Amino acid sequence: MKTLTILYLHGLTSSCMSSRGRFLRDLLPKDHILTPDIPLNAHEALRFLSDIVHREEPDVIIGSSMGGLFAHQLPAKKKILINPAFTTSEVMGRYKGLRLRFYHERFDPDEKDFEVTEDLLLSYIEVESEQWKRISEKDVEATVGIFSLQDEVIKQDDLFDKYYRNKIYIEAMHQLSYEEVEAYVIPEIEHFRLCQK
Repeated sequence: MKTLTILYLHGLTSSCMSSRGRFLRDLLPKDHILTPDIPLNAHEALRFLSDIVHREEPDVIIGSSMGGLFAHQLPAKKKILINPAFTTSEVMGRYKGLRLRFYHERFDPDEKDFEVTEDLLLSYIEVESEQWKRISEKDVEATVGIFSLQDEVIKQDDLFDKYYRNKIYIEAMHQLSYEEVEAYVIPEIEHFRLCQK
């Protein structure tokens, strides 16, 4: 069976130590799972992630929440968007002027929290305004959206429907549990693996 390189992109207040990243490593021990810390500035994040994709050439990119905003703009044979936050600025805007704490330790242990500044918000608004220009028919075919019916953070399945076709609804909250990753994300990866020559 083919070993896959999988790039997992975490959500806004998460990190390379994300629970979902750890779940993937546990559930797919023979695959190469990459879970980088995403820079806070959206322009820097997209450049950083583009460099990783160019260097590592992942077979699968998985983006959760904010990670979905970036994942769907990057080239891969398979993309899985988990409760994607295509308008991350909408979520961030609720916290403008406040400091948000990271849920998990980042690669830089001194990076414990961040302030939601006007400049940070603007970086997301700018990247969001350009995101749909990068989508090709190949991207449409490669992308599946997984949407939680009880998502308490952001619901963007209607926006997904304007550009993509493959969608799954699940009984879950915004952040998927181990069992939910195993039940809904892993089958998508395994189906993709079987289709590879």
